[in-house]
Amino acid sequence: MPSPVFDLQAEFSGSGAGWTSIWSDVRAAAPITIRYGINGTSVNDRVAGAGAMSFALDNSVMNSAGSAGYYSPDHANKRSGFELGIRCRLSATYSGSTFYKFFGTLAGIHPMAGQYRDRYTLCSTVDWMDEAARHPLNIVAVQTDKTGDQLIATIIGNMKRAPAASTLDVGKDTFPYAGDTWRDERTMALAAFQNIAMSEMGYIYVKGDSNTGGLLRFENRHTRITTTTPASTLNNTMVNLTARRMRSNVYNRFKVTAHPRTVDSGA
Repeated sequence: MPSPVFDLQAEFSGSGAGWTSIWSDVRAAAPITIRYGINGTSVNDRVAGAGAMSFALDNSVMNSAGSAGYYSPDHANKRSGFELGIRCRLSATYSGSTFYKFFGTLAGIHPMAGQYRDRYTLCSTVDWMDEAARHPLNIVAVQTDKTGDQLIATIIGNMKRAPAASTLDVGKDTFPYAGDTWRDERTMALAAFQNIAMSEMGYIYVKGDSNTGGLLRFENRHTRITTTTPASTLNNTMVNLTARRMRSNVYNRFKVTAHPRTVDSGA
């Protein structure tokens, strides 16, 4: 059985100007780690936080350029374009198909100093949800008669950087008024996403895909319960399995307090 082929790429010439593989300079001294998606299984866990990927690049004369300091931004030998904010992605190719597991921007660079020491550079990247967590909404008008997907599109349009791609289910509810509690330059886009997800009872997160990676996904509240295709089949060949059922996650009774919006006749 063939093994997947991994590749780590970066945009050294700017967004949309082409991807360059840096896999040959990845150091195993600090293994690649990835974390993203929705953490938690409670009824309120519906929006993903900022995902992250970390990796190490060879900063010694043994790297692909044969140049010490190649991945030190302030070094005379620094690689052109290697700086905070460039986009990076990790892909896996198997049986001719490529899947982009992580897509994000470089948020941290930490060269390990010392001529006779480790000589590698620790890098950390964050996915698009970090952008949503740091962007304060700027003059978003109160929205009327909009569905969840339309509200999400409005928020994306208010941001400086859009996700690499997006797939938004049509919301199941049309909200007469939305965004009236959002405060200009104070409410972050991620908090607005949480409002939408809780009102729709849907999910908002970023995932990988076979096109670009970094796909922003909005699921309305019917998506998961109407999916009838099995995600996997268990045939007693797995090494380990955890199937936990907790009483704290079972709800038989709900109490709801509603505060309908009212509109004054005057301004």
